[in-house]
Amino acid sequence: MERPAIADYPRGTGLAERVIEDFEFVWMIRGSARFVAGLETPLVPGDLLLVPPGVRHGFRWDPASPSRHGYVHFGIADVGRDVEPRVRLTRMSGVDPLAGLCAYLLWIGRSHHVDWQVWARRALEFMVSLVESGPLPSAEVTPALTGPMRAAISHLQRQWSHLPLRRIGVDELAGLAHISRDT
Repeated sequence: MERPAIADYPRGTGLAERVIEDFEFVWMIRGSARFVAGLETPLVPGDLLLVPPGVRHGFRWDPASPSRHGYVHFGIADVGRDVEPRVRLTRMSGVDPLAGLCAYLLWIGRSHHVDWQVWARRALEFMVSLVESGPLPSAEVTPALTGPMRAAISHLQRQWSHLPLRRIGVDELAGLAHISRDT
């Protein structure tokens, strides 16, 4: 596995078609692109693309402004399971964990911690399982939550929308929700 990273492209540039030997997650952060694999698929911020090995593909970056995307290359051994070898596009929403996991991968990529690969593998395994499981909750769906649960989730969303991510314990969440730790 390579370290997760960010790539910036000037307006109007492209990445020539290529075939990679591993899997790649690509997520748009800024600007837009067209994913070219036979047909062209538009990509905008919040799009997460899973490209399997052996697929001839390229990118055409935003002709009007610079583009930025995050990416990570990985193999089957890094996710501990078979992954269906087809291209998948997932539009991340504010109610699924994928955007946070992408940010976490980028943080790991900048980390000099000796266990960065262990952390990245755990995140990748979870991301692959989410992408393969089918449709995730969309931003339009608002689950019915109790007041205490809404308070805890709102706190997590606020705290984890900024890097670096910090550990948030059950005691902190219970206090914000005005419930006991056991509840």
